[in-house]
Order: sequence, then C-alpha cells, then structure tokens
Amino acid sequence: MVDFDETKRLKHLEFTHIPVWIRVFNLPLGLMNEETGRLIGDKVGKSLEVDTDEDGSAVGSFLRIKSLIDVRKPLLRGVMMLNEKGEQNCWCNFRYEFLPNFCYSLGYLVTLRGSVMTLFGRRPATVWRLDEGNPGKEAGPAKPLVGREQRR
Repeated sequence: MVDFDETKRLKHLEFTHIPVWIRVFNLPLGLMNEETGRLIGDKVGKSLEVDTDEDGSAVGSFLRIKSLIDVRKPLLRGVMMLNEKGEQNCWCNFRYEFLPNFCYSLGYLVTLRGSVMTLFGRRPATVWRLDEGNPGKEAGPAKPLVGREQRR
C-alpha cells in the first residue's frame, strides 16, 4: 500500500508494505486481548487492527491481528512471550493468512513469472531461476542470475 500522491507516476511508486492478517497461536488465555494484539502487531510491522470482542478480549485457539508489514524484510515465525517475572515463558507461532507467493527457503515474499522468482521490493531486483528438475521446489540456495541470463 502506498499513499496517493497525484504528482508521482506509477513507475516511481514503491510498494514496500502490505496489510496482512496474522493468526497467533499458543497465547496464554490471559493475553488473548487487544492490548497484546497491538504489541505483537507492532513487533511484526505496524498494528492496524485486532480481531476481538466488544470488551477487547478474544476467545478461541488463536488471536487475529492485522499488521502492515514490510515486504523487503523476512517474515517472523512467531514471538517468545514473557511471564510476570520477565522470563521467557512460551513460544507463540504465527500463521499468515492469504499471503502472496512466499519462498520458505529465503523467508521473503516473491513474485513468480514462469520459472523465475524475484524478491518483492528489491531494486535492482534479485532474481533466481526455479529448480526446473523439481517442479514446485523453490530455488533456495541457488545463485542470483545476472546480466543477459536475467532478462530471459
């Protein structure tokens, strides 16, 4: 998402942030509330919304948070929650809802065109050719393409 600026052309806009719903699992019941959701949402990106009841609490197996995330950074897998004494208490894992294409090897959002993968928000773009011997397997540790081979 980018704020509208009537003076800019489309090619000069950089789409570096997208809103994403995140499900946070394994939260202690006492932390299933809007305040905790806002703190977690701000750790991931910028907290936009927390899916709670009118009283600010949530009931269920997960807490839903809408956060504005930077597509140029790796996604977080979860957060470590602290208890009252400040000790690490439990790991709460994330599940992202309806993400665009995602490379699990690199940890980044990507665009896919044919057998070529490009990291979101990168200028100049970092491009990998997908492993053609294993359809569906992403490039992972493959070397970036450069020069004429990148334009194919």
